[in-house]
Amino acid sequence: VMAMMILSSLHSLFWLLILLGSVLYIISLIVTEGCTDFLRAPWPEGQPPPRYDDVQDSYGSLWRTLYTLFKSMAGGVSWGENSDPLMDVGWVYF
Repeated sequence: VMAMMILSSLHSLFWLLILLGSVLYIISLIVTEGCTDFLRAPWPEGQPPPRYDDVQDSYGSLWRTLYTLFKSMAGGVSWGENSDPLMDVGWVYF
Protein backbone atom coordinates (compact mmCIF):
# COMPACT_ATOMS: atom_id res chain seq x y z
CA VAL A 1 0.00 0.00 0.00
CA MET A 2 2.78 2.42 0.93
CA ALA A 3 4.73 1.63 -2.24
CA MET A 4 1.64 2.30 -4.38
CA MET A 5 1.16 5.67 -2.69
CA ILE A 6 4.77 6.63 -3.40
CA LEU A 7 4.53 5.52 -7.03
CA SER A 8 1.29 7.44 -7.57
CA SER A 9 2.88 10.62 -6.19
CA LEU A 10 5.77 10.44 -8.70
CA HIS A 11 3.44 11.67 -11.45
CA SER A 12 2.77 14.89 -9.53
CA LEU A 13 6.44 15.25 -8.62
CA PHE A 14 7.41 14.99 -12.28
CA TRP A 15 5.05 17.79 -13.31
CA LEU A 16 6.14 19.90 -10.38
CA LEU A 17 9.78 19.61 -11.47
CA ILE A 18 8.81 20.48 -15.07
CA LEU A 19 6.96 23.58 -13.85
CA LEU A 20 9.82 24.63 -11.56
CA GLY A 21 12.38 24.16 -14.33
CA SER A 22 10.27 26.15 -16.78
CA VAL A 23 9.88 29.08 -14.40
CA LEU A 24 13.59 29.04 -13.60
CA TYR A 25 14.45 28.96 -17.33
CA ILE A 26 12.13 31.86 -18.20
CA ILE A 27 13.48 34.02 -15.38
CA SER A 28 17.02 33.14 -16.45
CA LEU A 29 16.27 34.28 -20.00
CA ILE A 30 14.97 37.63 -18.78
CA VAL A 31 17.88 38.25 -16.39
CA THR A 32 20.48 37.16 -18.95
CA GLU A 33 18.99 39.51 -21.55
CA GLY A 34 19.22 42.46 -19.16
CA CYS A 35 22.75 41.58 -18.08
CA THR A 36 23.89 41.17 -21.68
CA ASP A 37 22.58 44.65 -22.49
CA PHE A 38 24.39 45.98 -19.43
CA LEU A 39 27.67 44.28 -20.36
CA ARG A 40 27.60 45.55 -23.97
CA ALA A 41 26.61 49.14 -23.15
CA PRO A 42 29.17 51.84 -23.96
CA TRP A 43 30.42 53.61 -20.83
CA PRO A 44 30.91 57.38 -20.96
CA GLU A 45 34.26 57.38 -19.14
CA GLY A 46 35.42 54.26 -20.94
CA GLN A 47 35.62 52.43 -17.61
CA PRO A 48 33.04 49.79 -16.73
CA PRO A 49 31.24 50.05 -13.39
CA PRO A 50 32.80 48.36 -10.32
CA ARG A 51 30.57 45.25 -10.44
CA TYR A 52 31.07 44.59 -14.16
CA ASP A 53 33.18 41.46 -13.54
CA ASP A 54 30.71 40.12 -10.98
CA VAL A 55 27.84 40.50 -13.47
CA GLN A 56 29.84 38.74 -16.15
CA ASP A 57 30.88 35.91 -13.83
CA SER A 58 27.40 35.23 -12.45
CA TYR A 59 25.09 36.27 -15.31
CA GLY A 60 27.28 36.35 -18.43
CA SER A 61 25.53 33.47 -20.19
CA LEU A 62 22.25 31.62 -19.90
CA TRP A 63 23.87 28.61 -18.23
CA ARG A 64 25.71 30.79 -15.72
CA THR A 65 22.47 32.56 -14.88
CA LEU A 66 20.63 29.26 -14.48
CA TYR A 67 23.39 27.97 -12.22
CA THR A 68 23.48 31.17 -10.16
CA LEU A 69 19.71 31.17 -9.67
CA PHE A 70 19.71 27.48 -8.80
CA LYS A 71 22.44 28.01 -6.19
CA SER A 72 20.39 30.82 -4.66
CA MET A 73 17.21 28.76 -4.68
CA ALA A 74 18.83 25.62 -3.28
CA GLY A 75 20.64 27.45 -0.48
CA GLY A 76 24.15 27.02 -1.84
CA VAL A 77 24.77 30.76 -1.89
CA SER A 78 23.00 33.59 -0.11
CA TRP A 79 20.60 35.45 -2.38
CA GLY A 80 22.14 38.74 -1.24
CA GLU A 81 25.52 37.81 -2.71
CA ASN A 82 23.97 37.06 -6.08
CA SER A 83 21.60 40.03 -6.15
CA ASP A 84 24.21 42.71 -5.36
CA PRO A 85 25.64 42.75 -8.92
CA LEU A 86 22.12 43.12 -10.32
CA MET A 87 21.73 46.51 -8.61
CA ASP A 88 23.90 48.08 -11.32
CA VAL A 89 22.00 46.30 -14.10
CA GLY A 90 18.64 47.80 -13.14
CA TRP A 91 15.89 47.69 -10.55
CA VAL A 92 13.74 45.49 -12.81
CA TYR A 93 16.25 42.64 -12.52
CA PHE A 94 16.91 43.15 -8.82
